[in-house]
Amino acid sequence: MLKRIEERIIVVENTIENNPFECLDENNYTLSVYLGDYSIRSYRQIIVDLNKHRSNDSITDNEYILCLKKIYNSKLKVSRRACISIKSGSVKINDSLKPRFEQNDARSTILQFFEGVIEDTKKNLYMLNKYPTFFTLSNPEIIGSDFESRYDSDIYLYKSIVIDRVAPHTFGLLSPEDTKVNEKRALLNIIAYYFGKPLYISTDNPYFNNKLDVLYENFDLTDMLTLRHKEYVNKELHSTSYLCRPVFKNRKYFPLIEIEELSHPQMLDSYHDSLKQFEPLPRCVFLYRVFEYAAAVHYQPKIRPPKYNPRDAIEYYYNKAMNHQFSTLYMVRPYRARKVNPGDYKIKNEHSNFLIALKKESKKIIKEWSNHKYLKNKSLGAIIYETGRNRVAHGGKSNFAITYDYEGNYSHINNVNIILELIARYTIEIMNPSIYKLTDTRKNLYKGFIG
Repeated sequence: MLKRIEERIIVVENTIENNPFECLDENNYTLSVYLGDYSIRSYRQIIVDLNKHRSNDSITDNEYILCLKKIYNSKLKVSRRACISIKSGSVKINDSLKPRFEQNDARSTILQFFEGVIEDTKKNLYMLNKYPTFFTLSNPEIIGSDFESRYDSDIYLYKSIVIDRVAPHTFGLLSPEDTKVNEKRALLNIIAYYFGKPLYISTDNPYFNNKLDVLYENFDLTDMLTLRHKEYVNKELHSTSYLCRPVFKNRKYFPLIEIEELSHPQMLDSYHDSLKQFEPLPRCVFLYRVFEYAAAVHYQPKIRPPKYNPRDAIEYYYNKAMNHQFSTLYMVRPYRARKVNPGDYKIKNEHSNFLIALKKESKKIIKEWSNHKYLKNKSLGAIIYETGRNRVAHGGKSNFAITYDYEGNYSHINNVNIILELIARYTIEIMNPSIYKLTDTRKNLYKGFIG
Protein backbone atom coordinates (compact mmCIF):
# COMPACT_ATOMS: atom_id res chain seq x y z
CA MET A 1 0.00 0.00 0.00
CA LEU A 2 2.81 2.40 0.93
CA LYS A 3 4.49 1.90 -2.44
CA ARG A 4 1.28 2.75 -4.31
CA ILE A 5 0.84 5.88 -2.21
CA GLU A 6 4.41 6.96 -2.97
CA GLU A 7 3.83 6.49 -6.69
CA ARG A 8 0.71 8.63 -6.63
CA ILE A 9 2.51 11.29 -4.60
CA ILE A 10 5.22 11.53 -7.27
CA VAL A 11 2.56 12.10 -9.94
CA VAL A 12 0.97 14.91 -7.90
CA GLU A 13 4.33 16.55 -7.21
CA ASN A 14 5.23 16.58 -10.91
CA THR A 15 1.83 18.01 -11.85
CA ILE A 16 2.07 20.89 -9.39
CA GLU A 17 5.68 21.69 -10.26
CA ASN A 18 4.77 21.88 -13.95
CA ASN A 19 2.66 24.92 -13.05
CA PRO A 20 -1.05 24.28 -13.58
CA PHE A 21 -1.86 27.97 -13.14
CA GLU A 22 -1.00 29.03 -16.70
CA CYS A 23 -4.42 27.83 -17.85
CA LEU A 24 -6.32 30.28 -15.64
CA ASP A 25 -8.36 32.83 -17.53
CA GLU A 26 -11.54 34.79 -17.04
CA ASN A 27 -13.65 31.74 -17.87
CA ASN A 28 -12.29 29.75 -14.92
CA TYR A 29 -13.71 29.61 -11.45
CA THR A 30 -12.65 32.32 -9.04
CA LEU A 31 -9.07 31.55 -8.09
CA SER A 32 -9.85 30.46 -4.52
CA VAL A 33 -12.46 27.95 -5.71
CA TYR A 34 -10.19 26.67 -8.47
CA LEU A 35 -7.26 26.17 -6.12
CA GLY A 36 -9.52 24.44 -3.60
CA ASP A 37 -10.80 22.05 -6.27
CA TYR A 38 -7.27 21.39 -7.42
CA SER A 39 -6.22 20.46 -3.90
CA ILE A 40 -9.18 18.08 -3.58
CA ARG A 41 -8.34 16.37 -6.86
CA SER A 42 -4.76 15.74 -5.76
CA TYR A 43 -3.72 15.08 -2.17
CA ARG A 44 -7.21 14.95 -0.74
CA GLN A 45 -8.21 12.30 -3.24
CA ILE A 46 -5.26 10.17 -2.16
CA ILE A 47 -6.40 10.50 1.47
CA VAL A 48 -9.97 9.59 0.51
CA ASP A 49 -8.75 6.43 -1.23
CA LEU A 50 -6.50 5.64 1.73
CA ASN A 51 -9.47 5.91 4.10
CA LYS A 52 -11.42 3.46 1.94
CA HIS A 53 -8.66 0.90 2.37
CA ARG A 54 -8.60 1.52 6.11
CA SER A 55 -12.38 1.06 6.39
CA ASN A 56 -11.97 -2.30 4.66
CA ASP A 57 -9.34 -3.30 7.24
CA SER A 58 -6.81 -3.82 4.46
CA ILE A 59 -4.14 -1.77 6.27
CA THR A 60 -3.07 -1.51 9.90
CA ASP A 61 -3.19 1.68 11.97
CA ASN A 62 0.61 1.97 11.81
CA GLU A 63 0.59 1.67 8.02
CA TYR A 64 -2.20 4.23 7.84
CA ILE A 65 -0.23 6.75 9.93
CA LEU A 66 2.91 6.16 7.86
CA CYS A 67 1.00 6.80 4.62
CA LEU A 68 -0.51 10.00 6.02
CA LYS A 69 2.94 11.26 6.97
CA LYS A 70 4.17 10.62 3.42
CA ILE A 71 1.21 12.52 1.97
CA TYR A 72 1.45 15.54 4.27
CA ASN A 73 5.24 15.79 4.00
CA SER A 74 4.92 15.84 0.22
CA LYS A 75 2.15 18.43 0.41
CA LEU A 76 4.31 20.61 2.65
CA LYS A 77 7.32 20.28 0.31
CA VAL A 78 5.53 21.24 -2.91
CA SER A 79 3.62 24.07 -1.22
CA ARG A 80 6.85 25.59 0.05
CA ARG A 81 8.41 25.26 -3.40
CA ALA A 82 5.37 26.92 -4.94
CA CYS A 83 5.66 29.87 -2.54
CA ILE A 84 9.34 30.30 -3.38
CA SER A 85 8.60 30.20 -7.12
CA ILE A 86 5.74 32.70 -6.84
CA LYS A 87 7.77 35.13 -4.73
CA SER A 88 10.79 34.91 -7.04
CA GLY A 89 8.67 35.39 -10.15
CA SER A 90 9.93 32.19 -11.79
CA VAL A 91 6.42 30.79 -12.11
CA LYS A 92 4.21 32.12 -14.92
CA ILE A 93 0.98 33.71 -13.73
CA ASN A 94 -1.30 35.94 -15.74
CA ASP A 95 -1.02 39.05 -13.57
CA SER A 96 -3.58 40.88 -15.69
CA LEU A 97 -6.22 38.40 -14.53
CA LYS A 98 -8.60 39.98 -12.03
CA PRO A 99 -10.06 37.18 -9.89
CA ARG A 100 -13.76 37.57 -9.32
CA PHE A 101 -14.74 38.24 -5.70
CA GLU A 102 -11.05 38.54 -4.76
CA GLN A 103 -9.47 41.68 -3.33
CA ASN A 104 -5.92 40.78 -4.40
CA ASP A 105 -4.44 40.07 -7.80
CA ALA A 106 -3.93 36.52 -9.08
CA ARG A 107 -0.33 36.22 -7.86
CA SER A 108 -1.19 37.35 -4.31
CA THR A 109 -4.26 35.09 -4.18
CA ILE A 110 -2.26 32.01 -5.21
CA LEU A 111 0.51 32.86 -2.73
CA GLN A 112 -2.00 33.22 0.12
CA PHE A 113 -3.56 29.91 -0.82
CA PHE A 114 -0.28 28.01 -0.58
CA GLU A 115 0.69 29.77 2.65
CA GLY A 116 -2.61 28.58 4.11
CA VAL A 117 -1.93 25.05 2.87
CA ILE A 118 1.49 25.16 4.58
CA GLU A 119 -0.03 26.16 7.94
CA ASP A 120 -2.75 23.49 7.79
CA THR A 121 -0.27 20.82 6.74
CA LYS A 122 2.13 21.71 9.55
CA LYS A 123 -0.73 21.28 12.03
CA ASN A 124 -1.54 17.81 10.68
CA LEU A 125 2.12 16.79 10.76
CA TYR A 126 2.44 17.99 14.34
CA MET A 127 -0.51 15.83 15.34
CA LEU A 128 0.78 12.86 13.32
CA ASN A 129 4.18 13.01 14.99
CA LYS A 130 3.06 13.73 18.55
CA TYR A 131 -0.46 12.26 18.75
CA PRO A 132 -0.80 9.72 15.90
CA THR A 133 -3.75 7.98 17.58
CA PHE A 134 -5.83 11.11 16.89
CA PHE A 135 -6.12 9.99 13.25
CA THR A 136 -7.23 6.47 14.11
CA LEU A 137 -9.98 7.28 16.60
CA SER A 138 -13.60 6.71 15.62
CA ASN A 139 -17.06 6.16 17.15
CA PRO A 140 -17.27 9.35 19.22
CA GLU A 141 -19.24 9.50 22.47
CA ILE A 142 -21.46 12.56 22.25
CA ILE A 143 -21.14 15.17 24.99
CA GLY A 144 -24.47 16.31 26.40
CA SER A 145 -25.55 19.52 28.16
CA ASP A 146 -25.58 21.31 24.78
CA PHE A 147 -21.84 21.77 25.16
CA GLU A 148 -20.34 24.39 22.86
CA SER A 149 -16.69 25.37 22.92
CA ARG A 150 -15.70 28.99 22.44
CA TYR A 151 -14.33 28.31 18.95
CA ASP A 152 -15.64 25.75 16.47
CA SER A 153 -12.11 24.52 15.75
CA ASP A 154 -11.15 23.86 19.41
CA ILE A 155 -9.62 20.43 20.03
CA TYR A 156 -9.09 19.25 23.63
CA LEU A 157 -6.40 16.65 24.23
CA TYR A 158 -5.74 14.76 27.48
CA LYS A 159 -3.45 11.74 27.35
CA SER A 160 -4.79 9.86 24.29
CA ILE A 161 -8.32 11.22 24.69
CA VAL A 162 -9.70 13.87 22.36
CA ILE A 163 -12.76 16.10 22.45
CA ASP A 164 -13.48 17.52 19.01
CA ARG A 165 -16.40 18.77 16.95
CA VAL A 166 -17.99 15.76 15.26
CA ALA A 167 -21.04 17.46 13.74
CA PRO A 168 -22.60 20.96 13.65
CA HIS A 169 -23.19 22.13 17.26
CA THR A 170 -22.00 18.73 18.52
CA PHE A 171 -18.78 17.78 20.30
CA GLY A 172 -17.72 14.20 20.88
CA LEU A 173 -15.18 12.39 23.01
CA LEU A 174 -12.90 10.03 21.09
CA SER A 175 -10.53 7.60 22.75
CA PRO A 176 -8.75 4.28 22.15
CA GLU A 177 -10.73 1.17 23.04
CA ASP A 178 -8.61 0.40 26.10
CA THR A 179 -9.13 3.85 27.67
CA LYS A 180 -10.29 3.72 31.27
CA VAL A 181 -13.59 5.35 32.19
CA ASN A 182 -11.97 7.50 34.89
CA GLU A 183 -9.54 8.95 32.31
CA LYS A 184 -12.43 10.03 30.07
CA ARG A 185 -14.14 11.49 33.11
CA ALA A 186 -10.98 13.41 34.02
CA LEU A 187 -11.05 15.36 30.74
CA LEU A 188 -14.75 16.16 31.17
CA ASN A 189 -14.05 17.27 34.75
CA ILE A 190 -11.33 19.69 33.63
CA ILE A 191 -13.53 21.30 30.99
CA ALA A 192 -16.47 21.50 33.41
CA TYR A 193 -14.18 23.21 35.94
CA TYR A 194 -13.46 26.02 33.50
CA PHE A 195 -16.94 26.26 32.03
CA GLY A 196 -18.54 26.23 35.47
CA LYS A 197 -21.28 23.92 34.25
CA PRO A 198 -21.92 20.16 34.46
CA LEU A 199 -21.15 17.93 31.48
CA TYR A 200 -21.90 14.30 30.73
CA ILE A 201 -21.56 11.65 28.05
CA SER A 202 -24.92 11.13 26.37
CA THR A 203 -26.60 7.81 27.05
CA ASP A 204 -28.51 5.63 24.58
CA ASN A 205 -31.78 6.87 26.10
CA PRO A 206 -32.75 10.25 24.57
CA TYR A 207 -35.48 10.79 27.19
CA PHE A 208 -32.98 10.50 30.01
CA ASN A 209 -30.55 12.76 28.14
CA ASN A 210 -33.26 15.37 27.81
CA LYS A 211 -33.95 15.25 31.55
CA LEU A 212 -30.26 15.77 32.29
CA ASP A 213 -30.05 18.62 29.79
CA VAL A 214 -33.01 20.42 31.40
CA LEU A 215 -31.63 19.86 34.90
CA TYR A 216 -28.06 20.92 34.16
CA GLU A 217 -29.10 23.87 32.03
CA ASN A 218 -30.64 25.45 35.13
CA PHE A 219 -27.34 25.43 37.00
CA ASP A 220 -25.16 28.51 36.96
CA LEU A 221 -22.32 29.33 39.34
CA THR A 222 -23.36 32.96 39.37
CA ASP A 223 -26.52 31.90 41.22
CA MET A 224 -24.41 31.96 44.38
CA LEU A 225 -24.15 35.72 43.97
CA THR A 226 -27.81 36.11 42.98
CA LEU A 227 -28.99 34.26 46.10
CA ARG A 228 -27.14 36.81 48.22
CA HIS A 229 -29.85 39.34 47.41
CA LYS A 230 -31.82 39.90 50.61
CA GLU A 231 -35.20 40.02 48.89
CA TYR A 232 -34.57 37.27 46.33
CA VAL A 233 -37.30 34.92 47.60
CA ASN A 234 -39.80 37.72 48.27
CA LYS A 235 -39.71 39.66 45.00
CA GLU A 236 -39.73 38.95 41.29
CA LEU A 237 -35.97 38.93 40.87
CA HIS A 238 -34.04 36.82 38.42
CA SER A 239 -30.38 36.37 37.63
CA THR A 240 -29.16 38.20 34.56
CA SER A 241 -25.50 37.27 34.98
CA TYR A 242 -23.92 34.15 33.56
CA LEU A 243 -20.46 32.74 33.04
CA CYS A 244 -18.66 33.43 29.80
CA ARG A 245 -17.28 30.46 27.87
CA PRO A 246 -13.51 30.33 28.50
CA VAL A 247 -10.82 31.05 25.94
CA PHE A 248 -8.22 28.31 26.36
CA LYS A 249 -4.56 28.83 25.60
CA ASN A 250 -3.40 26.78 22.64
CA ARG A 251 -0.51 26.38 20.25
CA LYS A 252 0.18 29.39 18.07
CA TYR A 253 -2.23 29.44 15.11
CA PHE A 254 -3.40 25.98 16.14
CA PRO A 255 -6.61 25.37 18.15
CA LEU A 256 -5.11 22.40 20.05
CA ILE A 257 -5.61 22.61 23.82
CA GLU A 258 -3.07 20.23 25.35
CA ILE A 259 -3.78 19.30 28.97
CA GLU A 260 -1.22 17.45 31.04
CA GLU A 261 -2.17 14.59 33.35
CA LEU A 262 -3.86 15.54 36.62
CA SER A 263 -1.97 14.99 39.87
CA HIS A 264 -5.16 14.53 41.91
CA PRO A 265 -8.08 13.69 39.60
CA GLN A 266 -10.29 12.75 42.55
CA MET A 267 -10.61 16.42 43.46
CA LEU A 268 -12.01 17.27 40.04
CA ASP A 269 -14.43 14.35 40.37
CA SER A 270 -15.93 15.80 43.54
CA TYR A 271 -15.93 19.34 42.19
CA HIS A 272 -17.72 18.30 38.99
CA ASP A 273 -20.25 16.44 41.16
CA SER A 274 -20.89 19.71 43.00
CA LEU A 275 -21.73 21.39 39.69
CA LYS A 276 -24.45 18.79 39.15
CA GLN A 277 -26.27 19.90 42.29
CA PHE A 278 -28.83 22.60 41.61
CA GLU A 279 -29.59 23.28 45.28
CA PRO A 280 -27.09 24.71 47.82
CA LEU A 281 -27.59 21.92 50.41
CA PRO A 282 -26.39 18.93 48.36
CA ARG A 283 -23.80 21.12 46.67
CA CYS A 284 -22.28 21.85 50.07
CA VAL A 285 -21.60 18.12 50.58
CA PHE A 286 -19.53 17.77 47.40
CA LEU A 287 -17.63 21.04 47.85
CA TYR A 288 -16.70 19.90 51.33
CA ARG A 289 -15.40 16.62 49.87
CA VAL A 290 -12.86 18.62 47.87
CA PHE A 291 -11.69 20.29 51.07
CA GLU A 292 -11.54 16.97 52.95
CA TYR A 293 -9.33 15.45 50.26
CA ALA A 294 -6.99 18.45 50.30
CA ALA A 295 -6.83 18.42 54.10
CA ALA A 296 -5.86 14.74 54.15
CA VAL A 297 -3.40 14.74 51.25
CA HIS A 298 -1.98 18.26 51.41
CA TYR A 299 -2.69 20.12 54.67
CA GLN A 300 -1.86 17.44 57.22
CA PRO A 301 1.41 16.25 55.58
CA LYS A 302 2.54 19.86 54.97
CA ILE A 303 1.44 21.67 58.14
CA ARG A 304 1.76 18.64 60.42
CA PRO A 305 -0.51 19.91 63.21
CA PRO A 306 -0.06 18.13 66.58
CA LYS A 307 -3.77 17.37 66.47
CA TYR A 308 -5.72 17.82 63.26
CA ASN A 309 -8.74 20.10 63.48
CA PRO A 310 -10.79 20.66 60.29
CA ARG A 311 -11.76 24.12 61.56
CA ASP A 312 -8.12 25.22 61.47
CA ALA A 313 -7.61 23.72 58.01
CA ILE A 314 -10.68 25.56 56.69
CA GLU A 315 -9.33 28.90 57.90
CA TYR A 316 -5.86 28.12 56.58
CA TYR A 317 -7.15 27.40 53.07
CA TYR A 318 -9.56 30.34 53.04
CA ASN A 319 -6.77 32.80 53.89
CA LYS A 320 -4.59 31.26 51.19
CA ALA A 321 -7.43 31.44 48.67
CA MET A 322 -7.99 35.14 49.33
CA ASN A 323 -4.39 35.85 48.26
CA HIS A 324 -4.43 33.42 45.35
CA GLN A 325 -4.59 34.58 41.75
CA PHE A 326 -7.19 32.19 40.35
CA SER A 327 -7.53 30.99 36.80
CA THR A 328 -9.89 33.52 35.30
CA LEU A 329 -13.61 32.96 34.97
CA TYR A 330 -15.40 35.89 33.40
CA MET A 331 -19.06 36.51 33.99
CA VAL A 332 -21.32 38.61 31.81
CA ARG A 333 -23.94 41.01 33.14
CA PRO A 334 -26.24 42.64 30.56
CA TYR A 335 -27.36 46.15 31.50
CA ARG A 336 -29.27 49.01 29.96
CA ALA A 337 -27.03 51.89 28.91
CA ARG A 338 -28.81 55.16 28.26
CA LYS A 339 -28.22 56.75 24.87
CA VAL A 340 -28.19 60.46 24.07
CA ASN A 341 -31.98 60.78 23.86
CA PRO A 342 -33.90 60.53 27.19
CA GLY A 343 -35.63 57.18 27.63
CA ASP A 344 -33.58 55.65 24.82
CA TYR A 345 -31.62 52.62 26.01
CA LYS A 346 -29.17 50.13 24.53
CA ILE A 347 -28.33 46.74 26.02
CA LYS A 348 -24.62 46.38 26.78
CA ASN A 349 -22.63 43.61 28.44
CA GLU A 350 -20.32 44.10 31.38
CA HIS A 351 -17.55 41.49 31.77
CA SER A 352 -16.06 40.98 35.23
CA ASN A 353 -13.96 38.40 37.06
CA PHE A 354 -16.25 35.94 38.83
CA LEU A 355 -13.67 34.79 41.39
CA ILE A 356 -12.85 38.35 42.40
CA ALA A 357 -16.57 38.94 42.91
CA LEU A 358 -16.73 35.82 45.11
CA LYS A 359 -13.79 37.06 47.20
CA LYS A 360 -15.52 40.39 47.79
CA GLU A 361 -18.78 38.67 48.68
CA SER A 362 -17.03 36.32 51.11
CA LYS A 363 -15.71 39.32 53.06
CA LYS A 364 -19.26 40.68 53.35
CA ILE A 365 -20.47 37.29 54.57
CA ILE A 366 -17.83 37.06 57.28
CA LYS A 367 -18.72 40.57 58.44
CA GLU A 368 -22.40 39.60 58.61
CA TRP A 369 -21.55 36.51 60.63
CA SER A 370 -19.50 38.63 63.04
CA ASN A 371 -22.68 40.58 63.86
CA HIS A 372 -25.00 37.58 63.99
CA LYS A 373 -26.44 36.91 67.44
CA TYR A 374 -25.47 33.23 67.34
CA LEU A 375 -22.62 32.97 64.83
CA LYS A 376 -20.60 35.93 66.15
CA ASN A 377 -19.12 33.74 68.86
CA LYS A 378 -17.89 31.13 66.37
CA SER A 379 -14.77 31.13 64.24
CA LEU A 380 -15.00 30.91 60.45
CA GLY A 381 -13.81 27.30 60.55
CA ALA A 382 -16.43 26.41 63.16
CA ILE A 383 -19.23 28.00 61.15
CA ILE A 384 -18.31 26.12 57.98
CA TYR A 385 -17.71 22.81 59.79
CA GLU A 386 -20.51 22.84 62.35
CA THR A 387 -23.37 24.83 60.83
CA GLY A 388 -22.47 23.91 57.28
CA ARG A 389 -20.93 20.48 56.74
CA ASN A 390 -22.32 18.74 59.85
CA ARG A 391 -25.88 20.05 59.64
CA VAL A 392 -26.11 19.26 55.92
CA ALA A 393 -24.54 15.80 56.04
CA HIS A 394 -25.99 14.43 59.30
CA GLY A 395 -29.46 13.67 60.61
CA GLY A 396 -30.59 12.10 63.87
CA LYS A 397 -33.52 12.40 66.21
CA SER A 398 -32.96 16.03 67.11
CA ASN A 399 -33.65 19.15 65.07
CA PHE A 400 -29.95 19.39 64.28
CA ALA A 401 -30.29 18.51 60.57
CA ILE A 402 -30.72 21.53 58.34
CA THR A 403 -33.98 21.97 56.42
CA TYR A 404 -35.14 23.91 53.36
CA ASP A 405 -35.98 27.17 55.04
CA TYR A 406 -35.48 29.38 51.99
CA GLU A 407 -35.09 32.67 53.85
CA GLY A 408 -32.85 31.21 56.56
CA ASN A 409 -31.03 27.91 56.22
CA TYR A 410 -31.08 27.94 52.42
CA SER A 411 -29.44 31.36 52.34
CA HIS A 412 -26.95 30.39 55.06
CA ILE A 413 -25.72 27.29 53.22
CA ASN A 414 -25.34 29.36 50.06
CA ASN A 415 -23.06 31.65 52.08
CA VAL A 416 -21.12 28.62 53.31
CA ASN A 417 -20.78 27.43 49.72
CA ILE A 418 -19.20 30.70 48.63
CA ILE A 419 -16.42 30.12 51.16
CA LEU A 420 -16.12 26.45 50.14
CA GLU A 421 -16.08 27.35 46.44
CA LEU A 422 -13.02 29.53 46.99
CA ILE A 423 -11.34 26.82 49.07
CA ALA A 424 -12.17 24.10 46.54
CA ARG A 425 -10.83 26.06 43.58
CA TYR A 426 -7.71 27.10 45.45
CA THR A 427 -6.81 23.56 46.54
CA ILE A 428 -7.58 22.15 43.08
CA GLU A 429 -5.29 24.65 41.39
CA ILE A 430 -2.32 24.34 43.75
CA MET A 431 -2.53 20.52 43.83
CA ASN A 432 -3.10 20.13 40.08
CA PRO A 433 -0.59 22.52 38.49
CA SER A 434 -1.21 21.05 35.02
CA ILE A 435 -4.60 22.76 34.81
CA TYR A 436 -3.68 26.01 36.54
CA LYS A 437 -4.06 28.96 34.17
CA LEU A 438 -5.12 26.99 31.11
CA THR A 439 -7.25 29.93 30.02
CA ASP A 440 -6.32 33.28 28.53
CA THR A 441 -6.97 36.20 30.89
CA ARG A 442 -7.10 39.03 28.34
CA LYS A 443 -10.53 40.59 28.70
CA ASN A 444 -10.61 41.83 25.09
CA LEU A 445 -10.81 38.20 23.94
CA TYR A 446 -14.08 37.82 25.84
CA LYS A 447 -15.78 41.11 25.07
CA GLY A 448 -16.73 40.06 21.56
CA PHE A 449 -18.81 37.21 22.95
CA ILE A 450 -21.93 37.19 25.08
CA GLY A 451 -21.86 33.48 25.94
